[in-house]
Amino acid sequence: MSVAGLAAVALLWAAPCDGPDATGWVQAFRDRVLAYDGLATFAVSEFGAPIACDGVLAMELDGAGFGTLTLTFAGGVSLTVETQPIETSIVTLRRAGGFEDAPRVEAALHAYTEAVGVAIDWDRPEPSTDDGEAVTSFRDPDDGLNASAELRTSAGRLVAVRFSVAL
Repeated sequence: MSVAGLAAVALLWAAPCDGPDATGWVQAFRDRVLAYDGLATFAVSEFGAPIACDGVLAMELDGAGFGTLTLTFAGGVSLTVETQPIETSIVTLRRAGGFEDAPRVEAALHAYTEAVGVAIDWDRPEPSTDDGEAVTSFRDPDDGLNASAELRTSAGRLVAVRFSVAL
């Protein structure tokens, strides 16, 4: 693709989900996430309706938009959903101070991966660190899916769960 073509594709803007600066893409992405994403459903059931929302359309490719949406909930909880071409998504549920009921959040991640249809091998943890957090990663043994789930802790508290898949 030419440089001019890439410039036309890379439509980068940030927008709130509602109000005069909202974009149709951000609103549609928010509505899809709230309607269909299992971690979003869990967050709403546990923390109430989002109190803030914003998104970034990072790219359009073949008529499809790709970008990031962040929903903020009471108590410092956020859900971020990022999509990348062609079929990559990363969903992160985070609470900076740590989740009060970590086992419930972990159970929600397990249920989420099952609902998505991946077979995460929860018996083979892969420990690492990232940005000061201890990360325990688990993978689906099917290399074609490139799916993983993560538990992120800081100071001994679960601060985030993440699921990613790239087809």
